[in-house]
Amino acid sequence: MDLQTVQQIGGALLALFGAHFRHIFQQLTLYFLNHIHHALDDLTGQVLEILRHHDFKQLLVGK
Repeated sequence: MDLQTVQQIGGALLALFGAHFRHIFQQLTLYFLNHIHHALDDLTGQVLEILRHHDFKQLLVGK
């Protein structure tokens, strides 16, 4: 086996595993972004709930 063949095999393996690792990285990135998105949605819902209670209490007091 000569050097050129070894380089071609190495290049092919790098391309194959590089694409695999790139796919895994993209999936992990989307997974974490999805969790951040849901956490922000939950936070927004909690803030809105607090504001609703606050407004309701102000209506009861008459302010």
